[in-house]
Amino acid sequence: MKRKLIVGFLTLCSIATVCPSVYASTDHYTDSSVTGADSGWSDWDANWADTAADFTKVSLTPGADDTQLNFAWYSEKSDSAATPVVHFGTDKDNLETFEGTAGDVDQELTGDKAYEYNHVTVTGLEPETIYYYTVEKNGQQTDVCEYKTQKTDTVKMLYVGDPQIGASKGQTQNGAELTNESGTSNTAAENDGFSWNRTLNTALSENPDVNFVISAGDQVNKTGEAKEEEYASYLSADALKSLPVATTIGNHDSLNPDYSYHFNNPNNTENGKTAAGGDYYYSYGEGLFIVLNTNNYNVAEHEQAIQKAVANFPDTKWRIVTIHQDIYGSGLDHSDTDGMILRTQLTPVFDKYDIDVVLQGHDHTYSRSKILYGDGKSHGSYEFRLDETGLDYDWDHAYNNNTGESITLNPLSSDTAAVEAKDAFTADNKTDFSVQIQKAKDAGAELVFLPIYYQEASLILAQANKAGFSPKWFGCDGMDGILDLEGFDASLAENLMFLTPFTANATDDATQKFVADFKDAFGDTPIQFAADAYDCVYAIKAAAEKENITPDMSASDICDALKKGMTEITYDGLTGKSITWSEDGEPTKDPTVVVVQNGEYQVLEAK
Repeated sequence: MKRKLIVGFLTLCSIATVCPSVYASTDHYTDSSVTGADSGWSDWDANWADTAADFTKVSLTPGADDTQLNFAWYSEKSDSAATPVVHFGTDKDNLETFEGTAGDVDQELTGDKAYEYNHVTVTGLEPETIYYYTVEKNGQQTDVCEYKTQKTDTVKMLYVGDPQIGASKGQTQNGAELTNESGTSNTAAENDGFSWNRTLNTALSENPDVNFVISAGDQVNKTGEAKEEEYASYLSADALKSLPVATTIGNHDSLNPDYSYHFNNPNNTENGKTAAGGDYYYSYGEGLFIVLNTNNYNVAEHEQAIQKAVANFPDTKWRIVTIHQDIYGSGLDHSDTDGMILRTQLTPVFDKYDIDVVLQGHDHTYSRSKILYGDGKSHGSYEFRLDETGLDYDWDHAYNNNTGESITLNPLSSDTAAVEAKDAFTADNKTDFSVQIQKAKDAGAELVFLPIYYQEASLILAQANKAGFSPKWFGCDGMDGILDLEGFDASLAENLMFLTPFTANATDDATQKFVADFKDAFGDTPIQFAADAYDCVYAIKAAAEKENITPDMSASDICDALKKGMTEITYDGLTGKSITWSEDGEPTKDPTVVVVQNGEYQVLEAK
């Protein structure tokens, strides 16, 4: 069924694929002064200073559906307010007025001048119709531009990857090195903007009936820095006056709000956000298009965005997702970094919501795959974080979202710990522990420590048994509950030892009363998490009484008082006697050692 849907989509919605010849850190780049010698380079070069300084170019974006069109542009901030107004219609002498919203642009991104961004949505569009429009910049109308809608029963898209204006920095042009310095001095942006303009013109000359462009991210090159001259170069392409672009947030776009100023994306979900914005979606013809900001690694939020999109457009025939990171690509070093991080997380979500096609960028290469399916398993969750400058991601380390563990991605072979961490990361998921088990077995491990919860521990014990590996197993309080786990062969836990602050088999009066009361109330035997919750309530009560906390106190004062009180009390509870807390919240108490014998938890008494 899925294969038929893919073929049908490609038949219904023709895709023209274009990748501008702009690459980062490679000899394979386009020298626009050479390729454009006979196609306008001299004029582009002569006007570059004006182009680089004009931050007010208009961008067009698909609207919420094919009856709408979104506009965005900057206007210079002055004594008078911005006028977010578009005049639009079929009669250029009698255009309808559409008003929108405006806001301040972060001046750290624009230098000496202050700007406001303008966002306007035009409605009521019909297919195969010629329209005209002007926009107002501080009350002054721009020249009239023509905009033609195409068919919507069949939809044709131009698909581009990584225009990345400014990425040719470090290359040579006429014997000089291209730079990405600010303003006119960003000669890499000049070079790449011309190539981008030329690429679009070439594509449209061969495909004049394109409805809109899908860009898979990295519209510009600088990451986390001011880069308005790169956006100016990108938006100066002739074709963009009459061609909407559904942009995706790439890693080079993601760390500044300038992207959100320049592109007025429809149906913003407030999910998957970075500084640049988040996930959005739109309907066009028979397609539902969902654009995810995968620089945010919270896949649960991306699933919420997809869910919203499907709920609002449940009857569209085709579901197309665009993301920046190429999760199955072979491009180095992305295949070993963010692609790997996102692959196991996103694929099950795409399966769940019956996504037909996923369009990606990032690698600066062209590839396509056969039909792919997720493995149906749950996997560990990782992300990249910012480096020390805060201006780019730390691409040398991945971070475990659950533990905070830092994984060095390119360790020296001599760094045994880092190599082992990377191996564990690349194979990590919450259901398949074969890599770790085999390594422990090969090393001749006699005791294996499992500082994890009983759900994952049960899988490890079962997989180790299958592999013929039977060391002594030792765990922590998260093991409490493994014997009652549905579907688990409890005999595999025989002789398992773990530390716990509580066991229901303890013979003291307080524990026995708690166990009896818990059984009466819930019909089950409590494990240590129930005892933890019980003690937590009464420890807070003791701290509140110590500091004379009253209901009329402010939340801030209550918090401060509790923090102080917790360091002053000594508490006798189910999970320990004479428990005290340090200023950083660490409790001091004696653990209990439990061993599984004959299918029951037994307290191991000290000898």
